[in-house]
Amino acid sequence: MIKTWQTWKSQHDLRSASSYTLNDRLPFFDIAGKHLPDDKDAFIVDIGAGDGYFAQHLGLNQYRNLFLLDGNAASVADLQASFQNALIYVAPGKLPFEDNTVAYIHCSHLIEHLSSSDLYDFLQEMDRVLIDSGIIVVSTPMLWSRFYDDLTHVRPYNPTVFQHYLMAERRNRTRDVISGNYSIVELVYRYGVEDVSEGLHSDNLILDAAIELTKRALYRIGLKRYRKNGYTLVLQKSR
Repeated sequence: MIKTWQTWKSQHDLRSASSYTLNDRLPFFDIAGKHLPDDKDAFIVDIGAGDGYFAQHLGLNQYRNLFLLDGNAASVADLQASFQNALIYVAPGKLPFEDNTVAYIHCSHLIEHLSSSDLYDFLQEMDRVLIDSGIIVVSTPMLWSRFYDDLTHVRPYNPTVFQHYLMAERRNRTRDVISGNYSIVELVYRYGVEDVSEGLHSDNLILDAAIELTKRALYRIGLKRYRKNGYTLVLQKSR
């Protein structure tokens, strides 16, 4: 009975989900920050750095080999005012690093802008430059009702994509498995709060009024419907 309860609780306890329902990326930056290396000479790479908020929030200038990459020339020019190594890079191009030299890669809200073919090439590039024991952190949205509000979004990618191509879980695929040397260190989902009674109506006006009152009462006592709409995935490469 105790084991059954613990299993159910691990799968359904969403009390912590409220911490990950905002559009604010800071909670996910903090997740990524837990996995930074201790070695201040390690190569740290933020791909799709934007305004440099990730590096600023975690104080990454303490790393002597910090690189911020972005495809927007204006963003890179702004970054260069605060960071020594800010470079123009457009995924899935060749990363400006030698094989097996990078200890940590952070990639937030980038892969959803890539086609499946480009993502495959990008995964190959990250695998090429990452050292054994290196970390990849990916944050990205999943498919939800507003995913395509951003016209630059090409398609969403679930965490299983990384399992299939970086953890060698399946080999009978149209594209070769890239690696079997990765493991999931941490996976945290972002949630959206949805209307508990969405789509629940009747042909009776009085019953509809009762449904609305019930919905308000349920909301007041804390009943919410959470739906996954994104995630942060931490992967580690082994030998």
